[in-house]
Amino acid sequence: MIAGLVVLYAFRVLAEEYDRCPSIYLRAKSIHSKVVLAADKQITKANPTCYVCSPNPLVNIFVNTEAMTVKELETEVLKKHLNMVAPDAVLDGKGIIVISSEEGETEANDNKKLKDIGIVDGSILKCDDFLQNYELTVHVNHYEAKEKEDPIFKVVGNPEDLKAKAITVENGKAPEEKKQEEESDEDDLMIVDGDAEEDPQEGSSCKKRKINPKEDKEDDLCIIDD
Repeated sequence: MIAGLVVLYAFRVLAEEYDRCPSIYLRAKSIHSKVVLAADKQITKANPTCYVCSPNPLVNIFVNTEAMTVKELETEVLKKHLNMVAPDAVLDGKGIIVISSEEGETEANDNKKLKDIGIVDGSILKCDDFLQNYELTVHVNHYEAKEKEDPIFKVVGNPEDLKAKAITVENGKAPEEKKQEEESDEDDLMIVDGDAEEDPQEGSSCKKRKINPKEDKEDDLCIIDD
């Protein structure tokens, strides 16, 4: 059944009838539903932040460039995490072939540290997988795990996650300015005169006045000549 659907979809792709190629899921038989094949009503659009589906695939990796080897970069990051089968990686700007899908071509680089081959913080790798027609730009960032629970490396596919959050401005003022104003308002102490006369227009409210800080007067010294 699945093989027949694959062939059917292959003919539709060759005929460029992409709107007739929705996702189809095979369900196990159940008592409540007799439907075995369930198809989506419409084709799901590509995720613009996905490093595979986006028109300009880009991913940021955080690795320890002083400890990770080229072989670990190939197996742990490119193959296992980024789902490449036979990756080729070239150091952008220098043209150095770091990883090659040709057997034996870059075996000498396998045990080298990333920094020893020129991959440091800020380096860019141009990676492609010919078997999958899969191209990817990899930005390398130096990262050191501080705690035991911290991962050995991190992969960030959405560039927006790396941007600093904008400072929230409330009533046209930043939080720090607002805090300073509140502190200055608290410094003004008020006293109430118990014997103050009531203002007929204000009702029973009492007059208030601010305490003015007393200034220390310096003693004047006079020198009298006999």
